[in-house]
Amino acid sequence: MSSSDIATIIAAYTGVAVIVGGVAWKLFKNAVNKALEGNSEPINELRHNGGSSLLDVVKLQILPMVTELRTDVKELRENQIVISENVSKLEGRFEQHVDEAE
Repeated sequence: MSSSDIATIIAAYTGVAVIVGGVAWKLFKNAVNKALEGNSEPINELRHNGGSSLLDVVKLQILPMVTELRTDVKELRENQIVISENVSKLEGRFEQHVDEAE
């Protein structure tokens, strides 16, 4: 493999990583925005209550979002594997075509 082939492979994987990262960041940002919109009431709990409200928020709001994000990231990783396999097949076909053209 020549250096241009290696550069092409690196560029392809970098592109896939950027796309997957961008989608993951967008999903995370949307989840955070939804969580913030849901808590628009004013903060009126100024007395000490043992942290039970914080535990409720974590259990009822944050943990479900984390679970949803994990499944989304898992799907993205599976899609990345499929895309990587398709890119590898395409690179093989391209190299075969170049070899036949020579």
